[in-house]
Amino acid sequence: MGFRAWLRGHAEHLQVLDISGGYGVNASTFERVVQALQHNPLYSVDGGNRAIVDAFAALGRELDVFIGHDLDEENRQLLEERKVAAIFDHNLQIDARNVFLHILQYHRVWKAAPLAASQVQIVTPFNLPM
Repeated sequence: MGFRAWLRGHAEHLQVLDISGGYGVNASTFERVVQALQHNPLYSVDGGNRAIVDAFAALGRELDVFIGHDLDEENRQLLEERKVAAIFDHNLQIDARNVFLHILQYHRVWKAAPLAASQVQIVTPFNLPM
């Protein structure tokens, strides 16, 4: 939501089109992406990156630069195949812990304590950990 709000305020020439509902599942994500790509450019914050690559190929559209989120097994493979240029990766366990602690602090169940921020790494085919 923050990214969409930033785009609306700083890049008015771009249209934000929500094609959510694929739930990171390749078949349903592929269908939604193919429909959206017929008329629009794409930025995805969802899973199912293999389906996105396949949808571009199915429509004969070149995928100039594809940047994804989270270094899972699918994205690791896409990096190795050079189908994805980069992945923004962070520690989901730390992020989930921070959310939980913020909820506890809000309800005054947990005393306020400094929370360690999740470190974001940019992973490319050239620095992909083995």
